[in-house]
Amino acid sequence: MEINNYTDKQLEGLREKYYEKQERYNKMYNEATERNQKILLYIEREMLRRSINKDLNEIINKMDITE
Repeated sequence: MEINNYTDKQLEGLREKYYEKQERYNKMYNEATERNQKILLYIEREMLRRSINKDLNEIINKMDITE
């Protein structure tokens, strides 16, 4: 069978190349998604840390420290 002058063997080769490219794309996408999740977690943790430090500094500044 031929489709647009491609033989079955040529079509199979094209199909294999497509699946290989699709697999590489999926792997890269998953790695990028995982990396982005790690970055977002770091940002959230850093924002929380800064917020806690700010709150603690406000409490310390309000305390009357006399000896």
